[in-house]
Amino acid sequence: MNDRSLAFKALEFYGCRLRHRGQWRIHGLLTNLLRANIDREIEVERAGLRWLLNPSDYVQRGLFWLGERDRWDSYHVKRLLPAGSVICDIGANFGYYSLALAEFLKRDCRVLAFEPSPETRARLERNIALNQLRDTVTVIPCALSDAPGSARMTSRKGNSGATYIRNDGETEVEVVTLDDVCARHRLSRLDFVKIDVEGFELKVLKGGERCLRAFRPILLVELMAEQLERAGTSPAEVATLLRDCGYALYVPRRKRLLPLMELPSGPRLMNVLCLPETPSKRENGGTQSKPMRQRASGAGARPSVLFAAALSPNKIGGVETFAAELARRLDKEGWDLTMCFEDSPPPSVELFLLAPGNVSLAVMRQQSGMSLSKAWEFLRLLRKNRPRVLLYTLGGVVRWWPLLGCLTGVRRRIYRDATSRTAEAYGYRASWKVRVVMSALSKSICATKYVKACSDREGIIPPEKSLVIHNAVDIARDLGDGGAFRRRYGIPGSRIVVLLVSWLVPVKGIDLALRAAKQVLCERDDVHFVFCGDGANRAEYECLADDLGIAGNATWTGMIEDLAGSGAFRAADIQIQCSQWQEAFCLAVAEGMSAGLPIIASRIGGLPELVEDGVNGLLFEPKSDIELANAILALVRDTELRSRMGAKGRERAIEDYELVQNVESWVDQLTK
Repeated sequence: MNDRSLAFKALEFYGCRLRHRGQWRIHGLLTNLLRANIDREIEVERAGLRWLLNPSDYVQRGLFWLGERDRWDSYHVKRLLPAGSVICDIGANFGYYSLALAEFLKRDCRVLAFEPSPETRARLERNIALNQLRDTVTVIPCALSDAPGSARMTSRKGNSGATYIRNDGETEVEVVTLDDVCARHRLSRLDFVKIDVEGFELKVLKGGERCLRAFRPILLVELMAEQLERAGTSPAEVATLLRDCGYALYVPRRKRLLPLMELPSGPRLMNVLCLPETPSKRENGGTQSKPMRQRASGAGARPSVLFAAALSPNKIGGVETFAAELARRLDKEGWDLTMCFEDSPPPSVELFLLAPGNVSLAVMRQQSGMSLSKAWEFLRLLRKNRPRVLLYTLGGVVRWWPLLGCLTGVRRRIYRDATSRTAEAYGYRASWKVRVVMSALSKSICATKYVKACSDREGIIPPEKSLVIHNAVDIARDLGDGGAFRRRYGIPGSRIVVLLVSWLVPVKGIDLALRAAKQVLCERDDVHFVFCGDGANRAEYECLADDLGIAGNATWTGMIEDLAGSGAFRAADIQIQCSQWQEAFCLAVAEGMSAGLPIIASRIGGLPELVEDGVNGLLFEPKSDIELANAILALVRDTELRSRMGAKGRERAIEDYELVQNVESWVDQLTK
């Protein structure tokens, strides 16, 4: 058969244009039956790139015949990489990862492709030239190990990927370490490293340990016990080193990442995606030292909590942090946790939520309200998960859920009341019908004393059924680099930073903050206002800053996925909160307190419980931009006062709002 025959073209069309389960297996049988694997290079277009590929080569035939390679591995890598990434492709072969990632990132990246085999490297360089990527992809003709020097390599005909170091190999190559390469190329960042070196993965990792600890790149590491044992090591040693370097290990399963449950043995090959853990997780023993358990059924099943939150989990903080810590604490008691949100989380947040290992995720859109269609949807969720305890939050307490839970055998039905109240809702009193429906609720746990007072006044739940457990923040979190945050957003190091973390909508008082900023800047032009958050009115507020003539002293960061770890709190000197509605708690204020910032907050809702006027901050009347401006100026002028109030705030955060301590109280309530 030749590449112009009708059968060859039909096989190419079937493999690259059609999709069904098991296709690779059927296609493999057909190509072998028709002897279609021609032993020569053919130029083709695959995945939006031009390639010179040999269909008879084991490594290249997947891309040639099926139009893709490592489909789900590359899917997860692509969704985790930012623009501007620096990438090391170790064992680049014909360049699939190097070229595919460069194209995916629209060439806004830098790729170092390591390929020591002369023949394979020549093919790699031809593919780079074919796609005009020489300015993006740099080929390094070296092997990597744990020490520099030289070595001999052997190869196998028909499998360009089976090239490895052996004493009697036919080709001599230069050997370097990843640490040396990073130093030689003066890398200031490293975002992703792919390692496929036929059993020498452990030596490559040891030779790059300094870089891994400094840059914390995402890793994709091939593990095959047979190859590793030939090199005198094992998958267990590789996994141990990675975990010691602070990595959590995952296995791609289509669009999901599952924690690594068992290491490969024999000739079984496994690509492991390794994601850096946060320091606080590592201090607590890591998140993936144990495998994810499969949810059991029947008499031996672990009891579970269904936690439904009426929000989109788009960040690492707030409810998301509470849920992840709750899962860890429940796991110690032998319980599982199902988290149900209104939308799917972005990749990094999903990994954060799944990290405890006893978690499953579900989606139920628009959870609030009393519609029968929502009740039916929730009933199906209960029947699928069969929780022992139901916990729900946000979107209002009044729902059919406690009654449905009671009818389906859920033993405890608990509401987490962290809902801010509007002025219009102040006069609400529950009718007898509402009280009857809600009598199935076992407990309402309130974020502050203010929230409990509101709950008692509304009469939805009897006062004896409610109690206070404060919302909490992770005191141990690494708060990032404040200097790097300032550089990222172009904030001069000499300026005093006033931080506001908020949803950018009218009830959060953003316009009042801008008017106060105008007054402050009339007296002190060395103050800079940073607004972290997003919302429907952001453009309106940016225009207002322009109209007030303060745009040069205002920065709008938008939504930051991991605000606590971004350096924002380290970069700030003062934090303000200007809410105009009855704020239930305000986690952003608690986070600022834990970071040692003095807080200026409106005297409304539950905020006075967090901020004691004159002790750990200052309070102002919610409508008064003059009072707010005066409070900011008082702290701007007095460095010692800022320091003293910040220290008091951190003491209070540690005493009252520490995450682990407060979640322990939650676990006591849930597992009674």
